[in-house]
Amino acid sequence: MPGVHLNLHNYCLNVNLDICLNIYSKILRKFENIVARLSPEEIGLENCTVNLYFTKLGTNLPYIKINVNTTNIHSEECFSVSIIGTIDETENKDLKFADLIVDRIIKDYKHLRPIITEGILHSISSDGNSSRTASRSLVVKYRMFDRLYEADEYYNFDINENEIAESVLLYIISMQDIYSRIYRTS
Repeated sequence: MPGVHLNLHNYCLNVNLDICLNIYSKILRKFENIVARLSPEEIGLENCTVNLYFTKLGTNLPYIKINVNTTNIHSEECFSVSIIGTIDETENKDLKFADLIVDRIIKDYKHLRPIITEGILHSISSDGNSSRTASRSLVVKYRMFDRLYEADEYYNFDINENEIAESVLLYIISMQDIYSRIYRTS
């Protein structure tokens, strides 16, 4: 039935947008000077991915990425919602990291089970000079939400976008704290 597929296609996108807008409205109440933008990554018949990027007011580069993915599984019988949050920062010559102790971040947020990657990136000058620059990098990822919903007898799913947004707030608050530790003056 083409109408059912079209409705599920719209449903996937609507769920993603509702979740993202709920998250954004809750974050706006918690933090000042934060703006967000939505960026659809994939909108298909079976799944949909929308990214919610948080930036500081007056800047364009996002510092927090929230990836919301919904998938229709098994011919409209199940619906999956997955949310991943990421901070991916690399210092540069104009903006250096503060003295950051990753072990402290791990200790403070181990109950949220972050995946933390810390490293040093080396780059060699492209102008022919033999200068080499090292920059620190830090990636923090959270699997914030992952749930499979089964359809009822009318092919409806009991998805509460507001509750989902509420459940990921603690992760986003921790990401805001981690970012403020990376750049102490932020």
